[in-house]
Amino acid sequence: MRPGDSLSGLAERFGVSGGWQALWHYNRTNVPNPNVILVGQLLQIP
Repeated sequence: MRPGDSLSGLAERFGVSGGWQALWHYNRTNVPNPNVILVGQLLQIP
């Protein structure tokens, strides 16, 4: 994660089918609030 990253931006950048919702669903144990992601946080890309 970098400053300014968002789930929607990451989903678009990596072509995640289902958009930010799918990315959040896949990472929901590490990201309890989809509006708050932290710099340096590691996310799995489905």
